[in-house]
Amino acid sequence: DMVGHCPGTAKFGSKKFINSVLKWNNENLKYLLSGYFAGDGCFNPRNGFQGVGVARKMMDQLANICDRIGVEYSYTQTRLSKINRQTIYNIRISRRACDIFNNLNFKYQSNKIDESKIRNTPYFVKDNYIYRKILSIKEYYYNGDVYDLTISNKSSYVVHRVAVHNSQFSMNGFKLECKSKKVLKYYERLSEKLKLADKLNDISHEYFLLGDVYPFSEIECPHCRGTNKTEDGEMCKHPDGSFKSIKILNPDYIEAKTNPLASQPEYFLVPDEELRTLVQRREPRRIYENLPQEVVALILTGQPIPLSSRSIGHLKHNASSYGTYGSSMLQRLFTMLAYKTKIMTANWIIAERLILPVRVVKVGDKDRPATEEDLQDVVNQLSAVANDPNLTIVTHHAFDYEYYGATSKIHNITQEMEQIGKEILDGLMLNQALLNGEMASYSCLSTDTTTLTDSGFKNYWEIDPEKDKIACYNPETKLIEYHLPYKKMVYDYEGEMVRFNTDKIDILATPNHRMWSAKRDSKDYKFTRAEDIKPRARFIGAVDGYVGEYQKSIQIGEEEYSIYDFCKLVGYYVSEGWVSEEKRKNRTRKFTTISIGQSKDGKAREDIDGLFNDMFKTHYDNNDQVSVYKPLLSQYLKGNFGKGSINKKLSPFVKNLAPECLQIVIDAMINGDGSIKNENRKIPSVAYYTSSKQLANDFAEIAFKCGYVVKIRESNRRSRIKKYFNKTGHQYITKHQQYVIYISKGFKGRNPTLCSKSKKYVRREITRVNYKDKVYCFSVPYELFITMRNGLLTIQGNSAQVGVEVLIRRLENWRNKLKNWVEKNIFLPVAMMQGFIDEEESKEVGETVYQYPDLIFNDLQLRDKTNKIQSLMQLYDKGLVSAQTILEELGLDYDTEVEKLRSEQVVASAAGMMMPGQGGGDMGMGGMGGMGGMPGGDMGMGGEMGGMPGVGMPGTMPGGEMGGMGGMPGGMPAAAESLPKITKRGKGGGKEEEQETPPQMIKLTKLEQRMYKMLKTLNAPYPLFGQYQVKLPGEERPFTIDFAYPRIGVGCEADGSVWHQREDFIKRDQIRDQKLANVGWRILRFKEDAIEQNIDAVKDVIYKNMVEASRDLKKRAEDQSMQKLAAVPDYINQYKGDEIGMNIIELSHGLGKLILIGTVANGK
Repeated sequence: DMVGHCPGTAKFGSKKFINSVLKWNNENLKYLLSGYFAGDGCFNPRNGFQGVGVARKMMDQLANICDRIGVEYSYTQTRLSKINRQTIYNIRISRRACDIFNNLNFKYQSNKIDESKIRNTPYFVKDNYIYRKILSIKEYYYNGDVYDLTISNKSSYVVHRVAVHNSQFSMNGFKLECKSKKVLKYYERLSEKLKLADKLNDISHEYFLLGDVYPFSEIECPHCRGTNKTEDGEMCKHPDGSFKSIKILNPDYIEAKTNPLASQPEYFLVPDEELRTLVQRREPRRIYENLPQEVVALILTGQPIPLSSRSIGHLKHNASSYGTYGSSMLQRLFTMLAYKTKIMTANWIIAERLILPVRVVKVGDKDRPATEEDLQDVVNQLSAVANDPNLTIVTHHAFDYEYYGATSKIHNITQEMEQIGKEILDGLMLNQALLNGEMASYSCLSTDTTTLTDSGFKNYWEIDPEKDKIACYNPETKLIEYHLPYKKMVYDYEGEMVRFNTDKIDILATPNHRMWSAKRDSKDYKFTRAEDIKPRARFIGAVDGYVGEYQKSIQIGEEEYSIYDFCKLVGYYVSEGWVSEEKRKNRTRKFTTISIGQSKDGKAREDIDGLFNDMFKTHYDNNDQVSVYKPLLSQYLKGNFGKGSINKKLSPFVKNLAPECLQIVIDAMINGDGSIKNENRKIPSVAYYTSSKQLANDFAEIAFKCGYVVKIRESNRRSRIKKYFNKTGHQYITKHQQYVIYISKGFKGRNPTLCSKSKKYVRREITRVNYKDKVYCFSVPYELFITMRNGLLTIQGNSAQVGVEVLIRRLENWRNKLKNWVEKNIFLPVAMMQGFIDEEESKEVGETVYQYPDLIFNDLQLRDKTNKIQSLMQLYDKGLVSAQTILEELGLDYDTEVEKLRSEQVVASAAGMMMPGQGGGDMGMGGMGGMGGMPGGDMGMGGEMGGMPGVGMPGTMPGGEMGGMGGMPGGMPAAAESLPKITKRGKGGGKEEEQETPPQMIKLTKLEQRMYKMLKTLNAPYPLFGQYQVKLPGEERPFTIDFAYPRIGVGCEADGSVWHQREDFIKRDQIRDQKLANVGWRILRFKEDAIEQNIDAVKDVIYKNMVEASRDLKKRAEDQSMQKLAAVPDYINQYKGDEIGMNIIELSHGLGKLILIGTVANGK
């Protein structure tokens, strides 16, 4: 029976629970989970329960059980060593969630868990949700099918233990933003109560389908109960009211009346048959009694029911400004859909004749016509054998039996259906051009532009999108990557094309083709339409390389050759080599001998001799060549690299090797048929000559992959005459076109500009030409691929997503329209009923301004934001945008990221985190110390400060309860006086200049920023520190205080709801505050709501505590009692040298000071 509940074996990883087990109640599942950990798990007081297994299905099921019970857990997988490739799955339950096993699992020992050491983990529970930390976010390119599920009545479901939302396009969820946390929380609860996300999906569906949508908001008021009238019969303003629900009314029963003189239209509900029946029969009784009597009277008299403008809304699709109703998409599609139905019906009738053809029986002929008896006899015979599979009819010769179907009579409607499909998409405003750019006006390149693939440069008609990988350009790494294209588009085009033409650029593209270019004197490359490119714009003419395939050797037959030697042989073979046939009698005429032609005094002869010595045991040579007898290698070279100078080429295998191998091929080819000019220069000029067009393209390809700038030119001179002699001694001459390939790694041509000094191109770099032919484009990853036209290579953008931008704009317009409706018709009325008033803004504008949140729809992720984010990062480096802006663009919460950074980083010195401009003067890095305050009374706001209490510092006077304090030498605490130096080496070997280490920047959460602004208004005489760290004996890590006044031991904490309001965090903070109190600190904690809504009260509390702390400090100084000092500088300043001795030692290299403290013995 147990095997039946969990079939499979652990050895082969096939164990799993049957479905009925997963349907057990939570209590039984808890016992199941406990039993698993008792058997295959272990308990550790530091890490909680852990269990491992090899059966992925069962471990997935156990993880789902943890989700269902509501247990905090993590689920990971680990692959073992290369010898044992088995995958181990690990489930770990948090220490704080192990209580479910109390008195249930003998391994669980609750008394060993130290609650104080439970810190933040990658997951935690809050409000019945389990939150897990995202470790990393990576983008992957995917080419295949995708799917989505639409769940009725529910919007979310679980995929891989993560809650996801079904995509109700064009809605994709939303968030609310409001500067008042109290108001925000109210509206978040209201949105859940109204099921606003689902209602917006329904509104969106109705809007496009029918053209008119009438949402009705039902008012919930404690005074009028939604009737709009008080007990006195007056109109109710619904104080403390809200909305109970939102309903979508049937537009068939709504009348809208408008006229030019009315400020807004009036809407009426026409009672349907069901409502009239309810009123007439007064059943159901409960519903009838809740109907207002005025409504009942209108229904009985057959009159429409007027609807309140505060409750009814009307969203019209594609309506004119004076129109009463919108336009339905179905209205535009009706004619085309009717035509489609007619064609399908006609074809179905014909198709039926293929399934049930007509039978025609002919009896008799002209010489012997059939009688009535003959006909009846045949009918009877056919009826008798109608269902007989062995049909046999015996009759006379005058009998003919045939089937007449619809063969060859079916109307071919393929083209008609395609046209109908396009018309339907047009009616839906989703034609092909919008979806994927499939339209001539959105295509890209001319037919004479070739595209680089993994098998070389090809014309568009030679490229199979399912087999050929396109050379794509990665703008991040600046490397070539090969990917299958998402789609290939080819269209007829007639019109103007834009040509960019210089000695280094040659592009012919449609006007709206997306060019990857940069402006003059800029390195910021981005997509720009071809028609918008300006003179002196920059393109990319070279890459930084690519990651090729590497192997140590290659085997041909039984021989194995080093890959480096083989690459060199290939380079010499395509330049100077040939293969020869076996010509001896009684031998097969196969190619057996490889020869490389080079005279004894040739520049490459020594290298060729060395190569043959390394590769072959024996070979022979003479004054003009080096040869070797290798039949299999000869045939391999002939088949893969061609025979004869005009047929030479490089195989795809060689062209896709690693760059170091390609460089060997390039060097050998140049040694053979190349030339190098200006060899003494740092970057010489290199040219390669060949009569093979294919080899010219192949050489250009491998050079481009190695980072060279490449240009192919046809030589104007005819190739030199070459003489050959046959067996009889007859001389023959051949002439072929010669190609010259120029390559360089210089800066010229790497980023060519549309500015030429040549008379041929000057002021003609950008021209318009008429064009009538095919145009093509590919949709590829990174939206960039490599092309060549007239021998010049460049990086091109694909235009397949141009039309999507139009679609995005339409969706955004609708979302903005819906956003405005929600804010003005739902949020604003509720704010008026609840009395949510923005006091600050109301004072500024002089009238009541209500406060309600902004509704922000989630990003549909339809745009590629790579370029925008790159630009923002550059602006951030220049100090023009904040880190908060970048995080928001990435969809990350700024406050959460700041808290994560703090929890992951341990800052070396708290001194580098002091806020500027506090206390007595500039307390920034390297600032001057401030003067002490004048004597005075109690602490006053805005500088009414008394002198330093008790033992004064230089520049202070005794007196008041809370006075100004002189700054430390250097304007900072002593612990930070000797920060490390940064040396700056000057020119000419001069003395190095020392610079102070720059102050460390502090990132504050939004809540802390608000609190910091308030603390600055206190004008306290004590220096203020942000993220101040206090190291206590026995603690592993220092305690960090959000804002601290170390001189008097006052710390202020801004407790955000996410990081401080959880139960375990509250307990952690209490323990921490108690430890700090034991060493003289008073910690003031303020919740998020208090800071957001009662900042003045927070300010008063801080002020009073600072006064009390100052008085306590003064009193202890007067009584000469023991004082607990919050900072080392305080101790140094107030040190008197009695029984406790102190010795300060300056550390070398600016590392700081060493303070030795101990009892004084014998006067030392």
